[in-house]
Amino acid sequence: MIKGFIFDFDGVIIDTNNYHFKSWKKSLSLFDIDFNEEIYNKIKGLSRKESLDFLTHNNHKIKESHKLKLLNNKNEFFLDLIKNFSSDDLMPGVRDFIYNFKKSHKIGVASSSKNAKYILKKIKCDHFFDVIIDSNIVKESKPNPKVFLKCADLLNLKPEHCIVFEDSKNGILAAKRGGFLTYLVGNNEYKNLADMFIKDLTYYK
Repeated sequence: MIKGFIFDFDGVIIDTNNYHFKSWKKSLSLFDIDFNEEIYNKIKGLSRKESLDFLTHNNHKIKESHKLKLLNNKNEFFLDLIKNFSSDDLMPGVRDFIYNFKKSHKIGVASSSKNAKYILKKIKCDHFFDVIIDSNIVKESKPNPKVFLKCADLLNLKPEHCIVFEDSKNGILAAKRGGFLTYLVGNNEYKNLADMFIKDLTYYK
């Protein structure tokens, strides 16, 4: 019996993927590091630091001492791009889904982003969720399942009683490893990895 829902943040609750892509591309260009959508898809679900470690692995263009500056630049570019975000930017079906299930189910957020709680508060939607877990709380990034397991634990639910909604390969792998039922949202490229695929939350039944 399903008693709770756990949402990834980026690409499921609000679509920040384009802004993350642009901010990574701009910050990496300052160090002459190439970046494209194919590379971006490989780091989706990873923390900012783990993303940078992946991007600069065996790359001698950037010194270790410069990594902190690059990470700070990336975050500053990103926050500037989303400065006008509001609840109008919620992904299709999110608001109605929460209103429909809030009284009967527990609802949490499990994100590898450091900005998930900040953005939800900024758009006045943080009160929708019983628990919000981000990388300020759990350091291990997806595909490690710890962020989902921590969220389920704080919801006082077992993984088998939760559905995880994800849009990334790393996220689906993390949820499956944690023993959760998985719904891939939007990106059908990885639907063979998930239990179910839906275009957006308006299609959940």
